[in-house]
Amino acid sequence: MKKTSPVVIVHFVLAALLICFSVYSAVKMFSGAQAGSSPEINRLALFLYGAVNVFNVLALLASVVYLWNSYSKKAAGWYKTFMYLNVAVTLLLLAVDCFYMAFNFILVSSVILLAVKAAALLTLTFKKDLGKKNTWIVFFAVLTLDVVLAVFAFISAGRENLVYVIHDIASRFINDLVIALAIRGKYADKDRRGTT
Repeated sequence: MKKTSPVVIVHFVLAALLICFSVYSAVKMFSGAQAGSSPEINRLALFLYGAVNVFNVLALLASVVYLWNSYSKKAAGWYKTFMYLNVAVTLLLLAVDCFYMAFNFILVSSVILLAVKAAALLTLTFKKDLGKKNTWIVFFAVLTLDVVLAVFAFISAGRENLVYVIHDIASRFINDLVIALAIRGKYADKDRRGTT
């Protein structure tokens, strides 16, 4: 895909905005600025949320470098890094939900969905011979999980943290877009070379 294609340009712009907000969020979380608005979240949970934002920044940066290099072989390491960071973000969110959130139906559902998403991301990251059809199936499973998690996040969001919820959801969908572009680029290249 060309660096000047509308999809790539939109990705770069959104990634830049999300990187800026992720840095801002990380600083607020590490400083404990959000503790007052959510008493049930202790310092360790805030630290983990801060780490989520740091990994988000790194994942978004890796995605920019990967797309800028148009899926070239030399950029494959950036895609792997991007996927590893997405797994890390998912596992950190899972840890926060498991140990630091109040128990309810939405929490239990989110934990289950995050665990399934982590497994799906690990499959996309480490399984080399899924094939085109199965790769897309796993991707759409990840996308569907993110849609449902977004709905749960909006349901449970308070007015004081709504902007952070929107940021988190936007980051997830931007990362999903990068995964989709990577899969499309990978199999387009295979089709050009006549391989499967």
